[in-house]
Amino acid sequence: MQVKGTVIVFLPTFMKEKFGAAKYEEWKAALPPKSQAIYNKQILASAWYPLEDAFNVPLSKICEMFYNNNPKEVWNIGRYSADFGLKGVYKILIRLGSPEALAKRASSVIEKYYQPSKIECHKVPLLEYSHRVPNRRVHGEGNRA
Repeated sequence: MQVKGTVIVFLPTFMKEKFGAAKYEEWKAALPPKSQAIYNKQILASAWYPLEDAFNVPLSKICEMFYNNNPKEVWNIGRYSADFGLKGVYKILIRLGSPEALAKRASSVIEKYYQPSKIECHKVPLLEYSHRVPNRRVHGEGNRA
């Protein structure tokens, strides 16, 4: 699975603002080689990156190193991402849209950021959901938007 650069481009800025440049470098050094290769270069918003190496592993490492493995704290990363990426007309469209309208458009929107992608709605117990670090980030992003 692939993730668009627009989903991860904010992470270096987030890390530097939240934890400082030295901790950002420490975080990059702690990543596995495939993730390091991504974050040691400029993230291109238009490029596609492997989901595991560019998104899942780096977020889990942030959670481990800076949030004592508390995935609930990753919510703040999602909120920061929404502030960073949802500006102007996008933010207005999301706020004005009804949940039904957003759900209908979600499939076409998600394809722009994750490939391949498919949206399914399931009822998941909160405890099970809270242990999925990337999901907490996305939930925080949705809440902020």
